[in-house]
Amino acid sequence: MNRPRLPWRFYLPLAIIALTLGGLFIGLPAWLAITHLHWGDVLVSAPYDYAGETPTACPTGPRARDPDPAELRTPGGIPIRVRAPANYDPKRAHPLLVVFAPAGIGPTLSERFMGLTHEATAAGFIVAYAGSRGLTQGVIRDLAHVAPAVAHRYCIDLDRLVYTGHSDGGTISSALAFLPDIAPRPAAIIPSAAGIRGEDLARESCSAPLPVMILHGDRDRLFPGFGREAAHWWAQCNRCEGAPREEQDGCLVWSGCSADGETRYCGHPGRHLDWPDRNKDIVAFARRATASRTPP
Repeated sequence: MNRPRLPWRFYLPLAIIALTLGGLFIGLPAWLAITHLHWGDVLVSAPYDYAGETPTACPTGPRARDPDPAELRTPGGIPIRVRAPANYDPKRAHPLLVVFAPAGIGPTLSERFMGLTHEATAAGFIVAYAGSRGLTQGVIRDLAHVAPAVAHRYCIDLDRLVYTGHSDGGTISSALAFLPDIAPRPAAIIPSAAGIRGEDLARESCSAPLPVMILHGDRDRLFPGFGREAAHWWAQCNRCEGAPREEQDGCLVWSGCSADGETRYCGHPGRHLDWPDRNKDIVAFARRATASRTPP
């Protein structure tokens, strides 16, 4: 016996649901991969030109030429991905750029999202990408162990430590600079899309003058205006004078700041999800901030 056929109107809603789900589970990840992740050479470690640089010995003695490939983790188990210059010299102390991930992603995806590897290693940095955990003060304090964990395996000068990160990672970069009783202290911070506003910072005590470059999207609806508020707080902590001036690159820069207190706010046209297209500027700022701490 032939079964009665259902009218096409019955299948239309099912088709719409299937197409919608397919778009969410296939189209959205594909769109994010194309528009928000880095691919190719930017993920490849670059050689660093050691010529002309005064050799600085590793503070705790030479490290292995080929470090142990086993995954590094913080005491709390957060994974760390390390990228060194292609011609890494274990007898020389290197500056360290620690990159804290946005919420919910691991170090490998964080590397693709921010794409700092090639630019930073070409400038002589060792780069450590830390994974994410739910944001608590305990997690923030656990992430303070990233730099010592990397320095245990690689030749690192912890006096030339720079923190950066996006969203939760930006918040962590900032918190590790002003929370008390946390070591090591960074030589500079470069937070992006951080969820700390001016009224939160007003309850904190200023640290010693610190180079700060804050990045924030003009269309960030999750933390609207937070970056600009934070920049003004850091400018006060760095004893800057007057209103900031806008430079050709669009960044606001304060003048009259204390030594080692360069303060910059760099807005960009993106949303909260967008990492700013400023990797050259980020690495240049990190180099300036660590140059004064290079041993003679």
